[in-house]
Amino acid sequence: MDSLNPIQQGTTLLIQFKGEVTLNTAPDLRTKIESFVERERIEHLVADMQEVTFIDSSGVGMLVALKTKMASKSKSLFILNPSAQVRSTLGLVHLSNFFQILEGDEGILDILPE
Repeated sequence: MDSLNPIQQGTTLLIQFKGEVTLNTAPDLRTKIESFVERERIEHLVADMQEVTFIDSSGVGMLVALKTKMASKSKSLFILNPSAQVRSTLGLVHLSNFFQILEGDEGILDILPE
C-alpha cells in the first residue's frame, strides 16, 4: 500500500487507504490500525477505500478481522467510497452486505460526533 493517512475527529478515525491492500501490506496495516484504535479510544473506524487499486483475500481478511474486533466491543467499522476493484472483490466473496458502505462525503458526517 502506498500510504495510510489517519484522520481523527473525536472518537472517529478515518483511514485513507491508497494503492494495494495485499498479503504484503495487510498484517502491518492491521497492527497499526488496531494499535491506534486502542490507544485513542476510537468508537467508529471509517476505511476510505476510494483510492485502493487492488485488494486480495488478505486485505479482505484484514477488513473482516477489524470489523469483527470493533463489533465485539460495540464499536463500528464503515467502508467509505469503495473503489470498483474493492466492490468487485467484496462481491466475489459475498461480503458486500457484511460491511456498512458509505457513499460520498455526506454519509461520513452522519456518524461523526458533533
